[in-house]
Amino acid sequence: MNPIVVVDDEPAIRSSLAAVLEDEGYPVRCCAHARELYDALKEQPMSLVLLDIWLPGEDGMAILKNLRNEQPELP
Repeated sequence: MNPIVVVDDEPAIRSSLAAVLEDEGYPVRCCAHARELYDALKEQPMSLVLLDIWLPGEDGMAILKNLRNEQPELP
């Protein structure tokens, strides 16, 4: 199973979401910002993206639009 990627600039939120998902048996990858997400997506496919809307730099809505164009199959 490909990992679920959690994108949030707040470390506590990233780690909390990751812990819950991992406890349920899901593989998780965490990213703090857009560039880290894009690099992760180049390394391996993801099953799902959980995306914060308010991120520094490129915000979540811009990331979502980019992902819809580049990887429309990604939930």
